[in-house]
Amino acid sequence: MTNLLIPILVDALVVDDVLNENEAQSWARNAVNYKRTLDFQAPNSDILQRTNDAETGVHLQWILPDELCHGEQKENENVVFHKVPNRWLVSRLHLDKNGKIAIKSWLV
Repeated sequence: MTNLLIPILVDALVVDDVLNENEAQSWARNAVNYKRTLDFQAPNSDILQRTNDAETGVHLQWILPDELCHGEQKENENVVFHKVPNRWLVSRLHLDKNGKIAIKSWLV
């Protein structure tokens, strides 16, 4: 097993009851549903339909490092991609009210 530590920019959306009840905070769903293609419909949902039904919790979004997004192919062989981690350590660093660096981490 190899350990690899790469800083990645993570976007986080905290969804709670207050956010879900606030009509001004509704957003368009960008989820893809490939079952829709069975009926010859586009897999993406209606981007004009706004909703407030996100599950409560923290929704994370990030992009894999470039090195993990490209495969290699030798002549007459299949494309081989690097293995992608199935566990991520997400750490949040910020200044607390005393101006000291505070850190909190989660294993995702």
